[in-house]
Amino acid sequence: AMATLTYWRGRGRADQIRWMLAATATPFTQRHIETRADFLAFREASVCGQVPILEGIEGMPPLVQSQATIRALAFRHGLDGGSDPVARWRCDALADTLNDNLGAVMSAPFSADRAQHREEKVRASLQKMGALFERELERNDAEGPWLIGSSMLYVDVLLAHFMTWYADELEDGSAWDAYPRCVALRAAVVALPSVAAFLESEHAYPIGDATYCESVNVCLGRK
Repeated sequence: AMATLTYWRGRGRADQIRWMLAATATPFTQRHIETRADFLAFREASVCGQVPILEGIEGMPPLVQSQATIRALAFRHGLDGGSDPVARWRCDALADTLNDNLGAVMSAPFSADRAQHREEKVRASLQKMGALFERELERNDAEGPWLIGSSMLYVDVLLAHFMTWYADELEDGSAWDAYPRCVALRAAVVALPSVAAFLESEHAYPIGDATYCESVNVCLGRK
């Protein structure tokens, strides 16, 4: 059976999950909530009425809460730092840092002045995160382009995702060029055949536009 991810037709809170499914070569389909009636019917029928929800992962109940879902996938595929408590803590702490700073791009489509939001919020956040993650990569003296040790962990996938979304929002392919170790890490993640295929597929959404905002607002009853 194939996994099913339920969310709006856009990036939002589901996008990190999509990247994790891609990085772990887990096939999935998407179920889109597109109307207020869809959302109310889904909320009525589902276990906790939350999106995103990932269903159909073998041996797992329906998964809600995006960060818990990501960690469940990471554990299942050995991408969580394993038996080393320090590696696991660093992996989770850095992943939490990325999640805490996704708001700048997630909220961009809903901002009153998107150009101003990009300059004041997105670019400032990129510089802060770029400096932080470049330092973390410099600290790792193991082989390879990764943040912790010598093999890819889920936080590496999330950093590649974060960098991609920021560059897309700024419409600037060179946005991260001042952080060469980050650029090398992202290149290694997007070179994985399953990630490369995902990025070319219908599962990879563009950044949110007015249509996306309208759809989310209607579903949530804001309009």
